Amino acid sequence: MPLCTVATILRFVAARRAGRKFGWEDIFAALALLAFLAYGALAIGGFAVTGGVSTDEYTLDMAVTTSKMAYAAAPFFEINQLFAKASLLVLYYRIFATNRTFAVCTCVIAIIQMAWFIAIFFSLMFMCIPVHKWWDVQGTVEGWCMNDAALLAAEETINSGVDFAMVALAVFMVRKLQMKPYLKRRLAAVFITGGLSGILGFVKIGEVYAIPDENGSMYTSPQLAAYLYPFTANWYTSIEWPMSPMDFGIYCRWH
Repeated sequence: MPLCTVATILRFVAARRAGRKFGWEDIFAALALLAFLAYGALAIGGFAVTGGVSTDEYTLDMAVTTSKMAYAAAPFFEINQLFAKASLLVLYYRIFATNRTFAVCTCVIAIIQMAWFIAIFFSLMFMCIPVHKWWDVQGTVEGWCMNDAALLAAEETINSGVDFAMVALAVFMVRKLQMKPYLKRRLAAVFITGGLSGILGFVKIGEVYAIPDENGSMYTSPQLAAYLYPFTANWYTSIEWPMSPMDFGIYCRWH
């Protein structure tokens, strides 16, 4: 969380020193940070409630509280991803809009990301019907819930696919920049480093499906939430921080 905050602050400081007005990419980056901080605060709060004990040692109150906090935190991940990618896509479009093919591809990716956000956001909010069945750890409330692992698989597959598409698009356009070859290679390396965040999505899917809990059983909703909190909390850092130098470097060279 401190690293992400510092990275975003440096983004605004660099823009100010360069005499550039804050654009939509900066606003979206700030909104992404706020969503990430809210997500992280709820995650830390969840661990504070349990005192770091393993899920099989949860009391009933702990299980209910962490489930409620997981429900509150869940949408902030999607909000973070929407604004983090929107920040980069706006920058892409503004810099490379003269290339019609690139501009169209950027818009298509933006539409896919928006559709992903709407679908996953409402799927999470209404994953259980009635909603309070989400934190019904004793199974006393009548209703139904979606398969959370299957939803995660669908969510991360598309989200990671968008990450890879953005990296591929950026690396392709870097080849057309008017700069020395070694600078192109460095920029490409920055994009590829940022694209590693896409791999984490598939790692998360594999972990959820492959690793049982301490009792060898399937994860319950509160256990799944507790397990994934630390894993997903680093996502914003992995995609936004490596690409921040690229934001400043390319922008300065094109303006």
